[in-house]
Amino acid sequence: MAFRDHLRRFTLLETLVVVAVVMLLVAALLPALKYSWSGERTVSIRACLTDVSTGKPISGAKVTLWVGTSFCNQRSSPGWLLPEDVHAIESDDVSHGVTDPRGEVQLRQKFFAGGSHLSDSHGGWVHLEHGCLCVTADGYGAIAVPVRHEPMRCDEVKKREAIDVLIGLLPRK
Repeated sequence: MAFRDHLRRFTLLETLVVVAVVMLLVAALLPALKYSWSGERTVSIRACLTDVSTGKPISGAKVTLWVGTSFCNQRSSPGWLLPEDVHAIESDDVSHGVTDPRGEVQLRQKFFAGGSHLSDSHGGWVHLEHGCLCVTADGYGAIAVPVRHEPMRCDEVKKREAIDVLIGLLPRK
């Protein structure tokens, strides 16, 4: 009698159970899928300028948005710059504008973004902390402020028409 004669054929149910057990063992032994991504997201930033002493909007203010590797560090120009010099920079990292009668200006710029399997539920992060707004207005002091102090979730950025940055300026005496 041959060895093959001692083996019986599995039923369909037994075959399915064996396949399921093998699949569970393979899934348990393989490492979890991990990934990461990086790139850029174009984001609209709306700067809203007001006179701190009166609460009225400031019209005609020059606003420059630039994105660098750290707060107020523009990639194409090393070191710190005077606000007046920032308005003269022409680069892909820089957007310029002038506030309207409501004291608002909307600028679009590319920001660094990234994510991984750990941030999959919200699509990763947009690094708005790398953006800086430089503002000058006649009769007021100049100021440079970060767009935000921390990254923002990609799904939150997508939901908004623009990211608002409220800036108050003090009049010069």
